[in-house]
Amino acid sequence: MGKKPVSLSHILFLVCLVFYAILLSAGYAMIHQWLWLFIVLLSACAWLFIRKYSRTWLPVILLIVSTGLAAGGKLAGIPPVLAITGAGLALAVWDLSLMDAEMVEIPEDDQTRSAEMNHLRSLGLAAGGSVVLISVGHLLHLKMPFFFLVVLILGIILGLDRIWGYLKKKV
Repeated sequence: MGKKPVSLSHILFLVCLVFYAILLSAGYAMIHQWLWLFIVLLSACAWLFIRKYSRTWLPVILLIVSTGLAAGGKLAGIPPVLAITGAGLALAVWDLSLMDAEMVEIPEDDQTRSAEMNHLRSLGLAAGGSVVLISVGHLLHLKMPFFFLVVLILGIILGLDRIWGYLKKKV
């Protein structure tokens, strides 16, 4: 019996994990917070360890720790781009870790591959849309009432839902 080939979700997990560690480590190094840099590297190693225990509460705790490190870094003075991207990558690592754990028990066929690709597309759309919205938010400083802000956010969510529906029909 041969080895199962490495899935795309596993590769993306490792890529997101490496970039999470690099971005937050660079941010903490910029402000000379060496202890927190070490903790970021420990959390990256912990993500590799918990892949075997993805069906427990450990991934959720590590997600909280990872996003907490990004938020704490932002408050400590690391550049916002590094903190926000690091938090987003931590969320992607968590999602890919859970998806990879679910895919282990399912035999690989065309339907499984299609479900995996759909999940990765939705993750990419959510991550890309978030980066665009955050970038626009840093460039524009608009003062508007809270009600209009809520309506704007709902419009964006519905628009992304329409885009996702269109992509699902195309594929």
